[in-house]
Amino acid sequence: MATFLSGCKGSDKKTKLVGKVNYNGKGLSSATIEIYLKSEKDKSVPPFMTGETNESGDFEITLPAGKYFIIGKKRFFEGGVTNMLMGEYPKNPIVADSGKTVTVAPFSLFNMGADKRLDIEGSGLTGKVTSDGVDIVGSFVYVYPESNPSMIGPSYIVSQEINADGTFKVNLLAGRYYVGVRQRSSKTKLGYLNQGDLSVDYEKNPVTVKQDEYFDLGALKLHQVDSEKLAKIKEESPEQAYSTKISGRVTNEDSEPVYGIYVYAYNDPKMVGKPTALSKKTDKEGRFTLYVTNNEKSNNIYYVGARTNFGGPLEPGEYVGTYNENPQHQLIIDKKQEITGIDIIVKEVW
Repeated sequence: MATFLSGCKGSDKKTKLVGKVNYNGKGLSSATIEIYLKSEKDKSVPPFMTGETNESGDFEITLPAGKYFIIGKKRFFEGGVTNMLMGEYPKNPIVADSGKTVTVAPFSLFNMGADKRLDIEGSGLTGKVTSDGVDIVGSFVYVYPESNPSMIGPSYIVSQEINADGTFKVNLLAGRYYVGVRQRSSKTKLGYLNQGDLSVDYEKNPVTVKQDEYFDLGALKLHQVDSEKLAKIKEESPEQAYSTKISGRVTNEDSEPVYGIYVYAYNDPKMVGKPTALSKKTDKEGRFTLYVTNNEKSNNIYYVGARTNFGGPLEPGEYVGTYNENPQHQLIIDKKQEITGIDIIVKEVW
């Protein structure tokens, strides 16, 4: 079992810390294990020591005697998507006695980035997608909060691709949800539906998920999107009503595109509360489009920023950044126009 350490001096009598890191129920290789002397709230300094998991997700780190907090992390790119995994050993802190081996129970990392899951195994929804001879591959099940019965926009809680046989299992916290399945001709999960795309909503929405139970939605049969409903949605969409279209890219500090980021605009320079305008999530190239309106009776000043999640305090693993072409992070818009080339650099929050 390989061990990778960053320099640290201690007493002659060391202890071995042994454990395992999982992701989606399987051992996770090449995950970084960080050891801290203080709790998560105080981790503003580099870790006391680090290690790395082997191909099976196992790790072994040699430490001086003491009390420690264990964090697991992994960041990787897959299919053009940035994945940021993180997890804290649930029984932190651990006590390492001098000269002894401490074995910690396996713990899991969770995706803290674009597709952050707010749930754990134990409760949720199951079902199966069907169709009249149409290929169902590339269909996605979407779960929206009870507060969004229209199931329109990027405010879904989960968007998950179905299995090849049409089945799906979505982990959710107990609560009430609206559920639908969409298949775009592009076989992607982002973007507005168009004529020829397939869709189905669970006929008994909203559905109630109970703690420690999986509710079976049964068969959900895909059908062509309703042309009248589609026309109404497009008529009310911001693309039709905008005064100014703002577009650009979101990248990290290494100039790599960051997928799944919201770009928002505020009238308030503090950029708190509900934004004036919110984009859909960035695509795999980091591109975004934001629509804002012009008010002829007042200055059209917008303060622009970006982050992984919409609303709530920043959480570990999120990306966050602001438009920095000026110290105020602002765009001044004096007439209807299209503004391009707006670049925003985001940083990870750990």
